[in-house]
Amino acid sequence: MQPAPSRQSSNDTSSYTAIVGAGVGDGVAVGSGVGSAVGAALAAFQGIDCYVPHGGFIVALATNNVALFCLDIVIGAVVAAAILIAMKPTLDKQAK
Repeated sequence: MQPAPSRQSSNDTSSYTAIVGAGVGDGVAVGSGVGSAVGAALAAFQGIDCYVPHGGFIVALATNNVALFCLDIVIGAVVAAAILIAMKPTLDKQAK
């Protein structure tokens, strides 16, 4: 069995390029997915129930704990932002 061909660019110097080369894009999907999962997992572990089939701050009043629900959304957003910042290439690297 032959190994799959690499989709990485020829000037690959970082793990960011390896992820982009794998078809993930600019890390937006990774950051959004992980951040959402963290927020949802926190809400699930805290036993927060949401009574409408939607998400975000707009449904906060339809939960059994508004404060914790909003806090979990903020924590998930911070995690997503941290991942996006960590995966973002610098302009100097792009110019080379």
